[in-house]
Amino acid sequence: MRFLSCLVLGLLVCLSAAAGEDGPSLGVWMRLDLLDDTQPGDVVASLREFGVNAVFLLTPFPPEEDELGKIEELDGILGHDIDLHLWLTVYRNGRYLADNPNESFVSTEALEDPWINPLGTKFRDDFIEGVGEIVTRLGPDGVFLDYFYVPLGPFDNLTLESFSDYMGANLTVPNITNSPETLGRFFEWRNEAMFETLRSIRREIPEVD
Repeated sequence: MRFLSCLVLGLLVCLSAAAGEDGPSLGVWMRLDLLDDTQPGDVVASLREFGVNAVFLLTPFPPEEDELGKIEELDGILGHDIDLHLWLTVYRNGRYLADNPNESFVSTEALEDPWINPLGTKFRDDFIEGVGEIVTRLGPDGVFLDYFYVPLGPFDNLTLESFSDYMGANLTVPNITNSPETLGRFFEWRNEAMFETLRSIRREIPEVD
């Protein structure tokens, strides 16, 4: 019943329709932990009952072995009529930060959720490698990247030093946030690093759609 209720809610709130050669396709977002108390066969039966032919499965990163096993089991039952897309959260990721606290995001705002510094090369390398391993093992129909944005910042010392070098001036947080022009340059500089992560995924993992 818990799975069915979440499925109906997902269809009502997160329904996606796209025209294709075979007509509209219906997709639903689904959490992996729904499989903790629901058999994969029952999940697939409910999906087919509602005419769903695409699943966006929230997959923790990095995934644990038992989680990968659940995904493989579900994918084996879905068949060819229901596409499986892995839904990965990128920069809002408490699991990754639990083992890598130095990759935390520093902001002038109070952050209730754990965010990752998008300028950290360690996370970028770990994420690209991890996505490659997941795609190679599971062979999903697609990968959906969520939370590919960050709050105001990051304003850790290394980031401030790097941006100051880029701008050719010794900048502090107030220097950046109190100047619309400088803040705009900061966003462009920061976002370019985030876009490079996307480019690297497409370049190094050509299977990703």
